[in-house]
Amino acid sequence: QALSRRLVEYFVMVSCNPIDDKLPSKEHRITKTRPPDPARDKMNSRTKARFDVRRVHLSNAPIDVSNGSPDRLSLNTSMHSSQSSMDPAFMASLDEDAEFDGDAIENKILVPQITARYPPKDHPDQPLNLRLPQFCHPEGMDLIHPTTQYKMPRVHHFVLTDSLGGKQYGTALTVYEEFTLGNKKKKPEEVGGKKGKKKERIHYAPRVLVLLSTWPYLTAFRTYLTQLYRLATTTNVMTAPIERYVQNICAEVPAPPPGAFEVQLNILGSNIRFWAPPANQPIPYVSLPVKVLFECLDIGNILFAWYTLACEQKVLLVSGQLSLLTVCAEILNSFLFPMKWSHLYIPVLPRSLSAMLDAPMPYLCGISRENFPFAVEDISDETVVVDLDRNVITLGPNTPDLPPLPHNRRKKLESALKANAGEVFWEARNLTKTDVLRVRASGDEGTLGEMLDKAGAVWEEKIRARDDAFNLAHAPDSASIQFDEDANVYLDDGSLPKQSRWDAVQEAFLRFYVSLLQDYRKFLPKGVDLEDRDTWRGKGGMSDLRFDQDAFVINSPLEFQPFLEELIMTQQWDDFITRKMHNAADAPDIKFFDQSIDAKRNRSKLKLKKKDTPFLHSASAHRDLKRVKAVEPNEEGLPPLDEGTGGAYMYKMWPTTFDDSLFGSPRPIPSIISAEFDRRKSLRSMLRSKYGSVELTRGSGDRNRNPEVTAFILFFATFTSVIGKELSLVEQKHGIGSRDDVAFGGQLLPPAMAATTRQTLANRDDDTEVARTIAKAQIDLGYDILVLMRTRRLPPEPITYKLLIQACGRCKVTHRASGLMDMLARDGLATNSEIYTSLITAFSNDDSQPSSLALYQMYGDDNMSSLSSQLSGSNLLVEKHPSSSGASEHSLDFISESSPSEQGSANKSKGLRLKNSMTSKLSANRPGFGKKTSKRKIPKFSKKNKSQTLKMTPIVSKHFELGESLLESLYPSIEIDDENVCPKCATSLDENDIFAGWTPCASNNYSTKCSSCQHKFVPKFSVTCASPTFEGSQGKGTPLYCDHLSPWVLLREIRSVINATGGVDSIIDEKFRSGPDISATLWWNMIVTFRRFKLPFIFLLQGSFQNQLILPPPALNEPTST
Repeated sequence: QALSRRLVEYFVMVSCNPIDDKLPSKEHRITKTRPPDPARDKMNSRTKARFDVRRVHLSNAPIDVSNGSPDRLSLNTSMHSSQSSMDPAFMASLDEDAEFDGDAIENKILVPQITARYPPKDHPDQPLNLRLPQFCHPEGMDLIHPTTQYKMPRVHHFVLTDSLGGKQYGTALTVYEEFTLGNKKKKPEEVGGKKGKKKERIHYAPRVLVLLSTWPYLTAFRTYLTQLYRLATTTNVMTAPIERYVQNICAEVPAPPPGAFEVQLNILGSNIRFWAPPANQPIPYVSLPVKVLFECLDIGNILFAWYTLACEQKVLLVSGQLSLLTVCAEILNSFLFPMKWSHLYIPVLPRSLSAMLDAPMPYLCGISRENFPFAVEDISDETVVVDLDRNVITLGPNTPDLPPLPHNRRKKLESALKANAGEVFWEARNLTKTDVLRVRASGDEGTLGEMLDKAGAVWEEKIRARDDAFNLAHAPDSASIQFDEDANVYLDDGSLPKQSRWDAVQEAFLRFYVSLLQDYRKFLPKGVDLEDRDTWRGKGGMSDLRFDQDAFVINSPLEFQPFLEELIMTQQWDDFITRKMHNAADAPDIKFFDQSIDAKRNRSKLKLKKKDTPFLHSASAHRDLKRVKAVEPNEEGLPPLDEGTGGAYMYKMWPTTFDDSLFGSPRPIPSIISAEFDRRKSLRSMLRSKYGSVELTRGSGDRNRNPEVTAFILFFATFTSVIGKELSLVEQKHGIGSRDDVAFGGQLLPPAMAATTRQTLANRDDDTEVARTIAKAQIDLGYDILVLMRTRRLPPEPITYKLLIQACGRCKVTHRASGLMDMLARDGLATNSEIYTSLITAFSNDDSQPSSLALYQMYGDDNMSSLSSQLSGSNLLVEKHPSSSGASEHSLDFISESSPSEQGSANKSKGLRLKNSMTSKLSANRPGFGKKTSKRKIPKFSKKNKSQTLKMTPIVSKHFELGESLLESLYPSIEIDDENVCPKCATSLDENDIFAGWTPCASNNYSTKCSSCQHKFVPKFSVTCASPTFEGSQGKGTPLYCDHLSPWVLLREIRSVINATGGVDSIIDEKFRSGPDISATLWWNMIVTFRRFKLPFIFLLQGSFQNQLILPPPALNEPTST
């Protein structure tokens, strides 16, 4: 993720607005407010078993005292949720015998919406995520209501991931402001029980103030938001309006260039500091309170949680305090340095997305204790649940076993942690480890239990207020010193330390990786130009040009091998070694890691005793930084204030919208900081011009050397843009998805409009049903194309899955999205954050979230022998693509798989069906180290006969044949001549020769190479037909001559057209292919490419027909005759 010079990307206000005359049913309200309970609710055995395994994390669950060492003791506490109890007036409405008052304010349903934002338009490089309200209200957005109980402001943090894998960190301050129904008259209610005295009851509704940034300065942003709210609503010293403060933090306060400056911001007497270590070091460990994690968990549990993430298992954090989840998740992530977590990452998981906890991929998620009971049935049986409040970790029944940690390295790591943070856990509970050991040694279990109970009460009291915005632990004065508690304490020799205690903690984990990976560079390919490659697995799969992972493991010390064997199969290792081999010049963190290895090796040279050489020294680095004070909000150009205000802006409550007239012109950031950013940008440009940029193309599929795979990618890039268009048009026509359409009951209409409305609704439902049927048929076709790739033994590409998952999200076909993720795991692909983001979008757009039981029934149906057979009429045996097909740039090492007969029987076992984690599959099928593995070969694009039959599925075959018929009807007697003659040696070259002569992945190279003389030239093809209206190169009725483009060039050009025109509509339009210009050349190249590889092109003809061409033919559901 590129560093942004903006400290804050957006300031957003999310307010709750009522839904007029729309009320939920009582059953719906009860379901949403009361968590599932195995003791009173009907559940299947699988769900009950999951509740039994995770019962220790439920609210008010007792905690058993361990018999282990003091580090492993759990405190007997019953933590409470961070959320206050429901409003009594609203809870009374849930009484089955109570009369429901639909006009009562507390029964109105509120919907959170973005009511104000700055800047008003998206940044092109960091667009505002529209799912923001979900994360502002993770407890659920469908049952927010006014309350008569005022609640104190609370703070929580969350992380949003964009489509490119970049992170936006959100800091949210939730305040409760007075709520009224506009001009609607409120009922007076008796207050205090005194007859004759009536008073209007005050109601409150939540409003959320959000700062979004690409920088993880969560604690600093918390301080800023709380101080700004306090300044605006409780003081009379605010000399500029809220709008100027918002503009100041978003547009005038710069982000600190790493390792160069500290930016200081003053608000209400608080000096907030922003700084970052050099760009080659992780930021979180200097921007977040690492101490918090060591207060929540003992060292043993911290090591287990970190090691679980290092092995890419599923991890779920649980806490009653939302603000803890993101902070602790980021700290655990920083311990992985130089690796980076590359899988699903949602530190605060909204209740609506809990079904993702049963997804077949590694994840690091967090969930509030309030939401936890609602998510238990969705938590995978492989998930490791880490309870931050109770210092408890539970494993699922199918959690994979982890390889043992190297004994000596574990001892050193544990020793370093105990030396620097060993007492933090006990000090947070007013205990010392010595006291616990002394009582434990005495054998007095009663005294020990009493001691732990008191300690638990102390910890509960301390942590339960963690989310409170004005908690004394987060007072402005404490926020500025919590990271430097010992960094400025003079040593015995009168000098200041280079390291703080948290530098040493972070370095302990770094030294672990330095020791284990110190020889990895010996196994990189030597003397090879890697400029045009973007995968460490070798060019086209050639084993002699790849990182030698087998030799690396075998030549490592014996105790390292189990962990290294696991590590090299992870996505984080794949990313690390890829950046090292192909983008090292633009990866300063890799360079820093290599320097750390060199420092470790050199520190004892020519010395009889090892010299202590710290790698991380933020304490001394921070003291050397230049300090720059940020400008304060601009007070110039403001309208005069009314008399009596004392020249100050005072707000009774925080406004719901901004006054645009109060914004000014942003002042430029300090030139000294701007020059530093520009210097880095200039250096980055020079490096990229010399070494290339992997990030621009990796993941888009244009680096696959196989032309047939590229043709499939081209198909998905265009076809998936068509999916759901009819549904979108119907929704626009009838206003589906608007606020008036969101209801739990029907809207009350005048009688005169009732009949017309019923007819309109009937027409809308009919149109919607037809559009959804079409969308499902289109998705089924796309799904069958993926099956076709597997049938033809082609290496799969994540971009094809991503595009189809996005289409599933638009059409709310989430069961296909889940099936696609399962196929992705089965293919052994290294998934990326873009795919996870697309999956989140698919589930976010679904009004009816599937539970894990639904997903289980979907995957576990005994009538389905495999996912590929879900398509009606497609009884195909899907086999693993062989290594000879050419490796995808994203695929992991090809792994052995069971035989077809074994697959069929295995899928009938429910136990095996539940083990759908990609990690566990890789672990189970990984080939043994030390064994000689077969070398992969570059696929030879040999001359195939045109008559050679490509494998087809029934659905694809029928659509292909229909496309041929329609093409013939539009262009009678059509003939496409693709034979060429070499202009140098006059050799005749057919289509196979043309394809064989193209340079794979060369999207800027338009020439092919003659197979005889190697001469390069631009090939052509001609299109002729009998229609007198067909416009060729020389007018109507003449042949059309087109440059023949390679699949890689065509993919790039078509994407350019889609980006330039805003969609695929222009390509489908009949005018696009009319005439002799470049548009027609592109369209006919798509036809030629799709016909060569027998891919459906019927959707490209849609512009010439009014009726939808892709429908689910009844014949596909019946046995086909031969």
